[in-house]
Amino acid sequence: MPLPTISQLKQLSPDELTQWSTTIGDAFGDPALEEEYFAVLKPVVEGARVDELYTYRETWLQWYTRLGWEQLVSLSPEDVALLLSKTLFDALLYDTDALREIMQYLEFRSIDDEMMQKKYHTIRSAVLSADAIVCKKQKENTFIRVGDVITQMKTFERTEDSLAESEYYAELQECIEAEVVRAGAFIEAFEVVERLREVLAFFVGVEPKNIYSLVQVAMYPEQFRARAPEAQAAVESVPAAEDNSALYKDIQHTILQEFADQTTGKLTNIEGVMERLNVLADQYGDDWIRDLYYYDEGLGTFHWNDELLQ
Repeated sequence: MPLPTISQLKQLSPDELTQWSTTIGDAFGDPALEEEYFAVLKPVVEGARVDELYTYRETWLQWYTRLGWEQLVSLSPEDVALLLSKTLFDALLYDTDALREIMQYLEFRSIDDEMMQKKYHTIRSAVLSADAIVCKKQKENTFIRVGDVITQMKTFERTEDSLAESEYYAELQECIEAEVVRAGAFIEAFEVVERLREVLAFFVGVEPKNIYSLVQVAMYPEQFRARAPEAQAAVESVPAAEDNSALYKDIQHTILQEFADQTTGKLTNIEGVMERLNVLADQYGDDWIRDLYYYDEGLGTFHWNDELLQ
């Protein structure tokens, strides 16, 4: 069923809302319809002001967000950059694993390091300059925007004021809670805050020159755990977790001291962590050190290797 023609965002009547919601809802799972409907919404949504998009978060912006992220891999870097600049927060609101989707896009659409750097540079620049609205502070009647969160992250990294950081993210969570309720989202506000911090820390911290190696580690972790047969046999002959667990725990402590967020305890600069583990593995002549922190493809997240740390 074709979508009605639109020239600008508008408030929908109950009947129109039902028609649009049903028609777009039926398109999911049909790539051709997803592409067609996204093309209809794209010029109207992308031409709207950010405050207009916030007004229509549950309708026009939601449909544009969900259709765009469904076909992310088929979009040009310029279209992805524009999509993320307007919908990164909303994608998280609708429980999208944004960071993994972005890395999959970069991997699938790049044939080499240079191409990935260019695509990532385009997308990263758009995210770091985004002014999309995250939520509205009701008491002050002001907006918190993506750019505001990025600015605060950089400030906390520079000042190391853990108390101010904790207070800021508590206020942000309270602000986002209202957006979760408003959108009828099936995700907790604290999860949205954690994911937002994670993906923004990624864009702030990862330079284009390092993106290729980081994506390779994330997408193909088994390749970075592979060892030559002789080295593998030598390592397996002496159980690493039993003989070197004290060393591994010391390394974990060092990594946490250097790379962990002081409020959440989570590692934010994953690229830096991987580089440090590689250096330490060479320093100690122990390839197991590279496995201390790894990417679990099934869960889509990084984890400490509990078997080695026992």
